[in-house]
Amino acid sequence: MKTRFIFTALIFLALPVFAQIEQAGIAPGATGRLADLLNKPAVVKPATATSQRNWYTTEMDAHVFTDQASFRQIVEVLRDIENTEKHFTGKNARLRASVVSRGNNETIADFTSVTPPLTRHYQVSVKIPANTDTVFVSETRQTPDDNETNRGMRNFSSLRYVEELTIDGKKYTYIRAFNVNDVYIPLPVTRSTVERNSDAVNLETLQLIIEAARNR
Repeated sequence: MKTRFIFTALIFLALPVFAQIEQAGIAPGATGRLADLLNKPAVVKPATATSQRNWYTTEMDAHVFTDQASFRQIVEVLRDIENTEKHFTGKNARLRASVVSRGNNETIADFTSVTPPLTRHYQVSVKIPANTDTVFVSETRQTPDDNETNRGMRNFSSLRYVEELTIDGKKYTYIRAFNVNDVYIPLPVTRSTVERNSDAVNLETLQLIIEAARNR
């Protein structure tokens, strides 16, 4: 099977080397784990967190295969920024979005993420580097101005990779979610707790994408 890697050098600026992702696509070995990953999101690698005072740099990477929604249904959910809160309200976190402006290649939106007991407000730029019949990529980054002044969230970058595959004559959709950011946590917390909670949120995000797509 031929796997297409859309990005050969997707670098998140202003992030330390360990938090950069050099390739986005189907994670190595994922297709061989189809049975394990079918409608059951799993981490590509466990979340990592490093801290400096109360700032935590977190990196999350998770993926899933689904046969419960089509490739196009999933893409529609990911492009539907106006209904972010409807699609992404889960047990572990809730995300709201308000579109500020739309251009030909970029959408600016104000995001509010709620992971009890913390609420964070930040502005992002959403771009779609790839949108073909079988591959979709969305890239979300915190805007430079907001990144400089935000006291709760910095260096936010998010990548969503979606690909339709045919395996043994049946179509599946693969979804991969990668996130990295610096978050300020003004509460006593351990690094392992931050990592565990980050993975829980990312895994839930994939499940919410499937559920939203299935119900369209």
